[in-house]
Amino acid sequence: MAAYMKNLFPYYGLQKPVRAALQKDFIALSKSFAIDEIHEITLQLWAIPEREMQYLAMDMLYANKRKWNDDTLSLFEQLITSKSWWDTVDLLASKMLGAYIKKDYAHYQKRVYAYMQSKDMWLNRTAIIHQLTYRREIKLEILEAAILNVIHQKEFFLQKAIGWALRQHAKVDVDYVQAFVNTHAVMSNLAKREALKHHL
Repeated sequence: MAAYMKNLFPYYGLQKPVRAALQKDFIALSKSFAIDEIHEITLQLWAIPEREMQYLAMDMLYANKRKWNDDTLSLFEQLITSKSWWDTVDLLASKMLGAYIKKDYAHYQKRVYAYMQSKDMWLNRTAIIHQLTYRREIKLEILEAAILNVIHQKEFFLQKAIGWALRQHAKVDVDYVQAFVNTHAVMSNLAKREALKHHL
């Protein structure tokens, strides 16, 4: 498991079904915790070297999504930029941060632009993929800005994110995605291939 993650993190070696069974009672118990306690426990789990503890932290956070507040949003941002890799960033960005700010997107839009302008690549990726679940409610001007902000960069995780976000949007508007690809010749072959993966 560690090798699959480029040996960036140690693992206990617990496969997901085993881990889910072991943490089931704790996740249920966490629903009785105040959100501040959940934040504190999350940071404690994040500090433990073994990667399964970060997965547990995210599962606990998601199980308590009805309690999320703006402090939770700040926590999401902190977690995205700490022990960063796709396995945590992608879930935090789309299923958590993106889901939270969708409730009042106009209010949080400035934060998304801050992610674009950040020197942290994972926040740049967050700006691109946080709307993956929005479907027809997507803010296309935000997606375009996030993509164009990094479209010239060769970083794999950014190019992959561009393709992923466009491929997801193609499910509701393939004409838009095809036009975007056709009018942005500078897009990498990786991003183009991912964007049109199901429509070539």
